[in-house]
Amino acid sequence: MKYAAYEDYKSSASDWLGSVPSHWHVDRLKWSTNGCYNGVWGDDPNDLDDLVCVRVADFDRDRFVVVNNPPTVRAIEAGQRRNRLLQKNDLLIEKSGGGEKQLVGCVVQFTGDFPAVCSNFVARLPIARGCDPRYLTYLHSAIYAARLNYPAIKQTTGIQNLDSGEYLNISAAYPPLDEQQTIARFLDAKTTQVDTLVAQKRQLIAKLKEKRSALIARTVTRGLSPEAAKAAGLEPNPEMKDSGVEWLGKVPKHWSTTRLKYAANRIIDCPHDTPIYDPTGSYLVVRTADIDSGTLDLSRAYRVDESEYLRRIRRAKVVPKDILYGREGERWGYAALAPKETTVCLGQRMMQFQVSVRFDPGFLMWHLNARSVYEQGAVDVTGSTAPHVNVETIRNYLLAEPPLAEQVAIAAFIDSETEQLDGLVMQINEAIARLTEYRQALITSAVTGKIDVRGLA
Repeated sequence: MKYAAYEDYKSSASDWLGSVPSHWHVDRLKWSTNGCYNGVWGDDPNDLDDLVCVRVADFDRDRFVVVNNPPTVRAIEAGQRRNRLLQKNDLLIEKSGGGEKQLVGCVVQFTGDFPAVCSNFVARLPIARGCDPRYLTYLHSAIYAARLNYPAIKQTTGIQNLDSGEYLNISAAYPPLDEQQTIARFLDAKTTQVDTLVAQKRQLIAKLKEKRSALIARTVTRGLSPEAAKAAGLEPNPEMKDSGVEWLGKVPKHWSTTRLKYAANRIIDCPHDTPIYDPTGSYLVVRTADIDSGTLDLSRAYRVDESEYLRRIRRAKVVPKDILYGREGERWGYAALAPKETTVCLGQRMMQFQVSVRFDPGFLMWHLNARSVYEQGAVDVTGSTAPHVNVETIRNYLLAEPPLAEQVAIAAFIDSETEQLDGLVMQINEAIARLTEYRQALITSAVTGKIDVRGLA
């Protein structure tokens, strides 16, 4: 939908605002607040001075509100509460934190009706008279999206710190209060519509991924579907037998079972240290973050120089048809084939399998991504805060072993089917990205006066 502009504009004298409606007021962000009060962490709960303490982890960065679920409770003495007790509709700004892919400085609205403070990584921004808190929340989100907070960030020891004085000197545009409220209502309605569409698309992605996972698990232990088997010249309805392995269940009668140590000529663990990274290096390092089920994405891979590369391949060079496998961390259990045209080495938490002639590398790779194998490794990581699968457990993974020709057909079938499913997921993710961009563009257009929504809210 195309929205109308205002009739009259004036210069804001601000590059990011440009021209604003002539009846809007332009001033610094500090004009909209009654101060900026740093939070406090307090002490362990003692049942006497306990209060909810809002942390950065409680920020909903999509809806720009606080979500305390479950709430963090800390003991805050009376002297520490001065100017720190939150009032409903205060704004909270992230003053310390951020990360490699996320700037510090997100602002959210506190909508609670209960006594609370914010943590020492957060500051309280009480709202000045004549300002609508929800409008201001959207205003701050536009500033954050435009990265206008970047000059106010002071980087120290890996943690970003925001200079609130410099940040609050950013220019902003303020309509009359009733118009602020109208814009806020409009944006609440429109962002809710977009968020609903995005949620529906994410649900569809989850279903497609479930279908993909089920397809892999079923095909590597049951064989091809009757139609696919016929197309490959195989028996479409083979007789089944109990594999004798709980995780595998029934397999075609002409299949065998084996262990990974017999399916791979070599099982190679990575060097147990962090690579010495070099952004200008010629060699890529494969980490668990780079691997998904059957896919390897090296677009953000870290680099090392030649000496570090040679040190990391001293046990074995990674060559095409090797299988790369993550055995530690939250993303353990994914396997992918080594790239054909890119020279890589193993990062921490990674393993490398050199495949036996008894197995097709593609089939074995897909088998390692199946639920039946994951559950065998999960025996080691259940209840662990730092997931880690023992090498001996991995060596003894129980696997189905079809005849080699059937392995090749199964791998080709899964390649084709997952490519289609992955293509659909990519299309949906692109649609989500467009919706997210539209959502933010709408917010920015509304709080800078580029569109007139007074008759639409």
